[in-house]
Amino acid sequence: MRGENSLAIVTAPSAAAETGGSATALAPGFRFHPTDEELVSYYLKRKVTNKPVRFNAIAEVDIYKHEPWDLSDKSRLKTRDQEWYFFSLLDKKYGNGGRMNRATNQGYWKATGKDREVRHNDQLMGMKKTLVFHNGRAPDGLRTNWVMHEYRLVEEELERIGTLQGYVLCRVFHKNNIGPPNGNRYAPFIEAEWDDGSAALVPGIDIGDDGVASEKALVESNGVQKSVLSRWILLSHGVRIDTKLIS
Repeated sequence: MRGENSLAIVTAPSAAAETGGSATALAPGFRFHPTDEELVSYYLKRKVTNKPVRFNAIAEVDIYKHEPWDLSDKSRLKTRDQEWYFFSLLDKKYGNGGRMNRATNQGYWKATGKDREVRHNDQLMGMKKTLVFHNGRAPDGLRTNWVMHEYRLVEEELERIGTLQGYVLCRVFHKNNIGPPNGNRYAPFIEAEWDDGSAALVPGIDIGDDGVASEKALVESNGVQKSVLSRWILLSHGVRIDTKLIS
């Protein structure tokens, strides 16, 4: 977006060619880990109302037409961390919309537990459904370690903002790689992956259509000190920063 400070990103041309989209990678120590509230109140709400976001990190994918292990190639953010985010259009199995079709070619996503509320300032904004992927066909599918959190806006919020549901936001991850300590949650750092002479990520700087920040943009960012602005942008939009790596 022009006229706004945004997050400059490292472009990964080979991955972009494979997915047919704009593939990007955050620099070491920067990760996209928004809270439930941020996912629903900012990213999903802006998606259904067709409003822009400052950091376009979430791809639109027909998620139930892909096996979970194939989804990493569809992600806008290229990472070896076993966690990805997607928008998906609602696919109704029946005409009355009573159920969603969550079957893929090789299996299906099965809901587990109760849906959880997602609130903003005590106001109910959305619901979070947890699903587990099963290989095979229901009801005899084999449970796997692939898990999805499916977020949707509640009807009251949709009526308030005057729009239809349209999309859900999905967080997909492999359960064995999630949870403390961080060494188990995050992929290990491999220096060779970043020793390629490519342009470094500069948070808070606009980049051109070719994914490279201009020389002028690298010097100043609308008169605001880059370090302060960049941290505010990242933290306010769900990007968690490992300060040890950028201090």
